[in-house]
Amino acid sequence: MALVASLTAPTAAVADFYTKHLEGLGFKAVPGDAVGAVASKDFVRNGNETVNVAVVEAAGVSTFTIGANVAVEAAK
Repeated sequence: MALVASLTAPTAAVADFYTKHLEGLGFKAVPGDAVGAVASKDFVRNGNETVNVAVVEAAGVSTFTIGANVAVEAAK
């Protein structure tokens, strides 16, 4: 599944929010915070469930994409 959204918040605030939320769901952050100039964070749970959060900020608006591959019974 994937989600794309925008809001008026800095990149760090978006990344921090989703890091805390995903860790609360049992995901572990993978080392690394960017791909090139794009803020990007990967998470893994149970060895086969993954989530990526990528954020681009322009003119005070952060547009972010969340992509996930999770077990159906674990989706919330």
